[in-house]
Amino acid sequence: MSENSTRYSRIAVTGIGAVTPLGTSVAESWGNLCAGVSGAGRTETYDPTGFPVQISCEIDGFDPNVVFKGLPRRIYNDARRQDRTHQYALAASLEALGQSGFPLPLPEELQFRCGVVSGNCLGGARAVEQASQRTGRREFASFLPSEVLRIMPNAATALIAAAFRARGPNYTPSVACATGTIAVGEAMWMLHTGRADVMVACGSDGVVVPTITAVFAARGGPMSRRNDDPEHASRPADVDRDGFVIGEGGAAMILEREADAKARGAPILAYLVGYGCTNGTGGRTEPDGDAQVQTMKIALEMAGITAADVDAINPHMTSTVVGDRVEAAALREMFGDRPFVSATKSSTGHMLAAAGSFEAAACVKMLVEQRVPATINTETIGDDCAGINYVLGETISAPQEFVLSNSFGFGDHNATLVFQRAD
Repeated sequence: MSENSTRYSRIAVTGIGAVTPLGTSVAESWGNLCAGVSGAGRTETYDPTGFPVQISCEIDGFDPNVVFKGLPRRIYNDARRQDRTHQYALAASLEALGQSGFPLPLPEELQFRCGVVSGNCLGGARAVEQASQRTGRREFASFLPSEVLRIMPNAATALIAAAFRARGPNYTPSVACATGTIAVGEAMWMLHTGRADVMVACGSDGVVVPTITAVFAARGGPMSRRNDDPEHASRPADVDRDGFVIGEGGAAMILEREADAKARGAPILAYLVGYGCTNGTGGRTEPDGDAQVQTMKIALEMAGITAADVDAINPHMTSTVVGDRVEAAALREMFGDRPFVSATKSSTGHMLAAAGSFEAAACVKMLVEQRVPATINTETIGDDCAGINYVLGETISAPQEFVLSNSFGFGDHNATLVFQRAD
């Protein structure tokens, strides 16, 4: 480690939570990720017949009436009526808080020192879709003023804050596919600058709705057309990759300064030690490889380490032709072929804002268990993505001290996190 590592306190991860196409908890999601399960299938939320893309990664077994049972009545009623984007965020945050050892609600002396950063890409997408359909039928009398609370992007942040009584700083970033990662990184800065003592960082999206599919699947769009083989559609870096599979979910983590976590005897799962964030010049959808390299360099500098110290990487790789190629070149330039590379989206699909936050949680689990999940479905590495140490076939056991996670979004937004194994 370099002398730069003394510039910042280590930030402890004391809790993680997740709702994904692989399961409704971290344990279930991580277990299925390591088992090589695919969360993809024919879309069931709506009838996809006639759509050019008929597959997605949906969530099974999520019942808000059960998940939120036990919350105060007002919070319970608000939560169970919310859009799925916001329900996934609250559910993941509740799981993370439970693991951290904090009570619910938070003690009064901590409430103004606990903040929330919970981001999403599209707000209450399902609520908007349903409202638009009713508008088209001219059912104006069916609307209630409270429906705006299901649509607004910051509803998840407000819901988490209300449930926890987290009365400190809170906001809702929306930075395309980098949102979940940026939420974690910006929560880290809240702790570094002393604006809070505890932070909830979350990303979520419930976007499996007809309009979103139609937009992403438009002519030349970036979605896979493997309607006859959904389980194998997401295949990062593969020579035959043809686009991402859209997914949905939420993931969250509880962050504290190391000294504070140790003082209360909290379980420290891992440390968040580095964060980089840049914007490239590639354009709306064309990634900028130079900016991606710079983002990773910033994160490593903050962590006080070099590229040679990184043991494993969770890349952004979504299974798009251009995106995977550009990131592969950036990874080769930065790391060569030494670190293990594990592309989580091969199993979960692309959960938009939830992708980066779940991949951050997966990095924590990689460090806790010293395992690296395999990239599934990828059979033949494309020449444009070669020269990287992909983990294929089966999950492996491997010693890891530092793990890096990338998220790169439309609009050329880039974010990188670096996690360190707990002592």
